[in-house]
Amino acid sequence: MEDHKIPLCPECGGLLKPNTISFGQNLNTKDIERAEKLSANCDLMIAVGSTLHVYPAAGFPQEAKMNGADLAIITLSTTPLDDMADVVIDLKISDFLDKLGD
Repeated sequence: MEDHKIPLCPECGGLLKPNTISFGQNLNTKDIERAEKLSANCDLMIAVGSTLHVYPAAGFPQEAKMNGADLAIITLSTTPLDDMADVVIDLKISDFLDKLGD
């Protein structure tokens, strides 16, 4: 097994956070605008590993679907968009990826 070490700042020794957003943090406006544009113009939206409860990201699959895209949801939990989805796959992501390799 690989040894995954948490990266530390070489200057202060603090933890370096990967490119993620935590609850309460603001999202980058340009990223939101890009996601909205891509959602409105895609043919297929795949929501992976999300409960689709946290906005604004949970709105992107709705935007895609309203603009004619197919919607696939791959997650272990039910979501508010399951009824709107073309495909709902109730699997762990790792299990789903394993099945793709079969």
